[in-house]
Amino acid sequence: MRICDSRAWDSDFRNDLERYPKYNYRNRTESEYLTGKQHSRNTGPPKSDNCQACIHPWRVKLQLDGEPYYKNTFKKINNDNGTPDVYRVPVVHYIGTGCCKRSKLYHEIFHFGHALYHKCMTMIEIMVEKGIEEVLFEEMSQKLNRLIRRAKRYRSKKQKASIFDDWSSFWKAVSDI
Repeated sequence: MRICDSRAWDSDFRNDLERYPKYNYRNRTESEYLTGKQHSRNTGPPKSDNCQACIHPWRVKLQLDGEPYYKNTFKKINNDNGTPDVYRVPVVHYIGTGCCKRSKLYHEIFHFGHALYHKCMTMIEIMVEKGIEEVLFEEMSQKLNRLIRRAKRYRSKKQKASIFDDWSSFWKAVSDI
């Protein structure tokens, strides 16, 4: 993880990246110039034009949200005492393009297990609902359709009306399916 984070990031920014599983960003718009009001984590653009994570100018509005979860079990954290959970509110940071690229990679690596867990749980639920045989049939038909599309693209690139003249080149073209 050290390769994609930065020492310039403050602990609040790093903690927000680790806490929230959803990462949304967009480029700065013309109307988002200096507003003159003091910045807090959920109000308008920062008072200065600097990135909140480093010293470069900010060009990207980053919004982090989603439900925080336990790192070991991937189950969401429930607030049992009835008080409002401050971590459910989306957090906005105004960052530079370099910090955006690094933080996106950092965020994807940090939350990879969580995303994989939910993808697997979704597939298991589908298999339980439809039945394993039907799901496997759908998967195989999707892969076969992908193979056919790639074969047609390869064929059109070769601009030949006949079947592939070299099977090894065909398998190279479709090997990453």
